[in-house]
Amino acid sequence: MDTPITSRDKASDETAQTGSASLVDPQVRRCPFSFYDDLRHRAPVAIMPGTDFYFIANYELAMSVLLNTEDYSNAFPAGETSFVNYLPEADELLAEKGYGRRVPTVVFSDAPLHPKFRKIVTEALRPSVVRGMEPKIRSVIADLLAAIPDGECDLVKAVLVPLPMYVLADWIGVEREDYPKFKKWSLAANYTLQPPQPREVLLGYAETIAEMQHYLVAMMEKRRKEPRDDLVSELLEVKLGGERPLTDKEILSLLETLLVAGNETTTNAMGNGLFLLAKDPALYASVRSDPAKVMNFIEEVLRIESSVTGVFRRAKVDVEVGGVKIPAGSKILVGIASANRDEQKFPHAGDLDLDRSNIRRHVAFGGGFHTCIGNQVARLEMQAFFEAFTKEFETVELTVPEAEVPYLDLMGLRGLQKLPLRLTRAR
Repeated sequence: MDTPITSRDKASDETAQTGSASLVDPQVRRCPFSFYDDLRHRAPVAIMPGTDFYFIANYELAMSVLLNTEDYSNAFPAGETSFVNYLPEADELLAEKGYGRRVPTVVFSDAPLHPKFRKIVTEALRPSVVRGMEPKIRSVIADLLAAIPDGECDLVKAVLVPLPMYVLADWIGVEREDYPKFKKWSLAANYTLQPPQPREVLLGYAETIAEMQHYLVAMMEKRRKEPRDDLVSELLEVKLGGERPLTDKEILSLLETLLVAGNETTTNAMGNGLFLLAKDPALYASVRSDPAKVMNFIEEVLRIESSVTGVFRRAKVDVEVGGVKIPAGSKILVGIASANRDEQKFPHAGDLDLDRSNIRRHVAFGGGFHTCIGNQVARLEMQAFFEAFTKEFETVELTVPEAEVPYLDLMGLRGLQKLPLRLTRAR
């Protein structure tokens, strides 16, 4: 499992070795930025050691893949149900105890299926709906911040986890008091974003996902009898491509996807931003003194601390990327977090620059055909949170050394397990 990363030289077409560091290593994942820098300079397209996928490290090449739906697919390899950690035995267990793996809907699908499901979710998150969420989002934030005790507090647990879960719960129709269950369920459903896992761990994830599926199916049955003004009721009425109702399995798959995608990424993005502020009192004072800077701060957080670190694609045909020949059927991880720190696209890319001229050209939400549909909701939640937080608290500081702040052990997501802070409320 320590096969070196390799890249193909355009001129000589010979394999060059660039070392054996890998995202499989938890130490690399904790602070991967020098690793990304090295790849962009020496092997921008390479096999990731310890895995069976290619990694694309620079911005230009990443966009060339994200924008090309003719040669690259968002769907799993034939016969498999994940890009990483595929275990047929886990699929069998989930089919036995739950309702099986998600079917392709808005993710893990291509045209003509993807646009039909994307239209459904886009309509459910139309601008008027997002605007209507704002008062409730700000009210939730105010309540969560008011409940923070004086002194030391873990902001991840106190605010950053419940906030997006409450927003999702209200939109989808889940009872708020059930959000701790969904946190556990969504972490299990992120098994495809984790480094290679042992068999017993993957079987445990399947058991946990089965619990979530039974909960969601019960919700669907309740809404059939008593419809409400929520997403579940709406999905029971819509038609795919205007032609037929969604199947129960399609609705279940959509709900699973939205619950997983809509809370982990936003929690992590807010946590990453708050960590940056806690480490830099001058930056905190600057953002606090001028609320107009909040949006640019958010865009830079999304760029330099991308909560989604990569997205998978599969080569439909033999392709050549950056001079490297990639066979048809190969798995490719487009390095979002690495692309967002590409000096060729973002000068002084490691610096947080609130006046950056191309501040929204990052790919934190992906790019092209599969750009994250919920990006406006995520931005709204982050804006409301940072505006309220910087107004509420005059100072913020870590209560442990930076190196002791724990990260989630994920390969496809970057976020904090805990963020212990000492806060001083504004007088």
